[in-house]
Amino acid sequence: MFRQIASSVGRHFMRRVVASNVQKASGGAIDPKFGLRLLRDSRVPTKSKLAALALGLGVIFVLNILELPLEAALAFLLPVIGVATDVAFNGFELLAGPLLIASITLQWIAPRDIVDKIRAESEGRVYEAAPIK
Repeated sequence: MFRQIASSVGRHFMRRVVASNVQKASGGAIDPKFGLRLLRDSRVPTKSKLAALALGLGVIFVLNILELPLEAALAFLLPVIGVATDVAFNGFELLAGPLLIASITLQWIAPRDIVDKIRAESEGRVYEAAPIK
């Protein structure tokens, strides 16, 4: 019993250490919290924000189209419960999906210097701009 608990705790800490080191090495892998910070920041251009939200909306619409056969089968097999859950899940997808995908992709769509500056501020570092050539 003690061995299982110790291995579980060890795996948890190893995952956290590996994940934090991978994120530092890659300059921020997939970080939705940072993407939400970028969405709220006024220094990020509105065009970048709208492009990220449009990309998120497009991805959600493609997923909804791919889900249609399964939703139709569910509505046919469970008429009342199937339709009600389908409407609830589709509503949640249409509200939260584009925002989640936009927060993930905005760090690659927005201008690099602004993203680096905001990332440095959020980590408590001083931002040093690259020299102009």
